[in-house]
Amino acid sequence: MKSDLSSLSIGLTNSGAEETAKLFPYAKVAKAFNNIGMNRLNELLSYDPPLNAFICGNDPEAKGIVSKLTKDIDFSVVDTGDLVQAGYLEPLAMLWIHLAHKIGFGTNIAFKLLRI
Repeated sequence: MKSDLSSLSIGLTNSGAEETAKLFPYAKVAKAFNNIGMNRLNELLSYDPPLNAFICGNDPEAKGIVSKLTKDIDFSVVDTGDLVQAGYLEPLAMLWIHLAHKIGFGTNIAFKLLRI
């Protein structure tokens, strides 16, 4: 994301997570928590019903660790698939920033996946 938070600096054909994986080819990369404002995270923990943390990654072990850590702090994990899905999750972060800061919803917001 650009330093002024106006848009993504990469992500039109790839994602920051994929770029990270390219820079560190032996690393196990998993993406999580880009749809939640970290400055208010303590207030969002133990929310009922649990808030979603969308994750993705190519390595099952890394995703398992991220999933466990996420559940340990009372979030509901939504595994969106492999690392290429970060290309969808990163623009979701931009939507969060837009709603929180430009529309004025404030930072105490989060996305929730509902199964109906």
